[in-house]
Amino acid sequence: LLTFLFVIVSTSTQGRAQDNPLVDNVLSIFENKVIPKLSEDKNIDVKINFGSDIYGYYVVMAEKSINLAANRYLSYPNAPIEALVYTICHELGHFYGNENLKFDDGVIFEGEAEYFAGRVCLPLFLKASNIELSFVESERESFKRSVSTICTKSHSNSHDIDICSKSIIITKAFVEAFVKGLTTENEHNIDFDNLATLNFLPEVSETYGFHSTLACRFKTALNGASGLQRPACWFAGRLEVDDQ
Repeated sequence: LLTFLFVIVSTSTQGRAQDNPLVDNVLSIFENKVIPKLSEDKNIDVKINFGSDIYGYYVVMAEKSINLAANRYLSYPNAPIEALVYTICHELGHFYGNENLKFDDGVIFEGEAEYFAGRVCLPLFLKASNIELSFVESERESFKRSVSTICTKSHSNSHDIDICSKSIIITKAFVEAFVKGLTTENEHNIDFDNLATLNFLPEVSETYGFHSTLACRFKTALNGASGLQRPACWFAGRLEVDDQ
């Protein structure tokens, strides 16, 4: 059994998980409900450990250290809990996503981790969770209506539409927390009032393994949540939806 050790490491004295019941609850849902479900069909064991900063982490895979991200931007003091939920889902996608989309060292592409977050992980988390998500609840009604319209096109019942909509709003929380914490970029160039503009992002000629633009990242998770194909801004040939 290959063991993937998912380690959240200390980079500050703030945000101690043991002092934050909400964070503890989120991590418990991932450890006890989401990860066991993801592991049912794959010979992978992922464990989450945390230090004093819940928003910094690295991954050790088969005794080889792989620095996926410092994610200092998520140490922004007002980052909502949804940003942490999305970050964990994305990182899990590096192990549980489509195995045809991976680097030589076995880590799955960034774009596939994004698609997996929207398509598989966020819905699993939401179905297993009774946590009140303040960012989701406080989101503008106009944006909620926009994402609900998108989700209605691919989901037939109200529960699935609600899960899809919340998954997209959680992704938006991540994008906004990301931008607030960056020092080199101060805007995300996503028109949240007109999501149709995401359909006109530049297309790639071959699938790209590393990070894309924030707009493409958001579009990829949105497509996953709403059951659409992987977008051509990151994937060549618009890979079909699959059950992962």
